[in-house]
Amino acid sequence: MENGHQPAPRARQPARYLDPEVAAMLAAARRQLGWSYRQAGRKSGVAYGYLCLLEQGKRAPSVVVARILAAAYRLGEDDARRLEACAVTGAGRDWPAR
Repeated sequence: MENGHQPAPRARQPARYLDPEVAAMLAAARRQLGWSYRQAGRKSGVAYGYLCLLEQGKRAPSVVVARILAAAYRLGEDDARRLEACAVTGAGRDWPAR
């Protein structure tokens, strides 16, 4: 606290949710590979609890996580584009201060 001023709090972005069709596509891709949430988490480097939230449509991934999942799940170009279109920019692994 310099000169009696406190830094402004960082604004929170509103929660973003994954489109239900994209969430279902992610779940189907994981099941197609025969992976449990834990296996998918180990292979992708994304926490398995977060994968569960994504597949339930309760969260939207950052752009970086969307790309990681597209590669790990071997999504086709169209599905990868749909996932990335739902991604949140400047959040999570995309946050500039990381």
